[in-house]
Amino acid sequence: MADPELEALRQRRLAELQAQGGGQGPSPEEMQRQRREQEQAKNSMLASIMDPSARSRLASLRAVKPENAAMVENYLIQAAQRGQLHGKVGEEDLKHILAQVAERTAAKTTISFNRRQLAGFEDDDQDYGRGLRRGDDSDSDSD
Repeated sequence: MADPELEALRQRRLAELQAQGGGQGPSPEEMQRQRREQEQAKNSMLASIMDPSARSRLASLRAVKPENAAMVENYLIQAAQRGQLHGKVGEEDLKHILAQVAERTAAKTTISFNRRQLAGFEDDDQDYGRGLRRGDDSDSDSD
């Protein structure tokens, strides 16, 4: 088969697969459209449960720490769906939620010191300074 024939077969097969639904799931354009729709739905829900000052603070957080902002957004949406929110979430309420998120995600810092043993010395307390004094012939083998 020549290249044009092979290319024509590929095009026909690709057209058949697309007509059958691709067999691979949604196309990238379809996935992008679904993501936009989900984002719009999430934004409209957040707009309905938050006042403008809280939304502004959340937008500032999103610029600095997007993962924390996503956690707060998901928390707020779930709380609204369960009916746990009474009225709109204000800036003070959002500060409280952010403090809770910060406690959960705070990295616990530990510092450990590893003392390295010097060659030939097993216990620093007993051997510290040994052989460093002048006139001390107890360590020298030149008898």
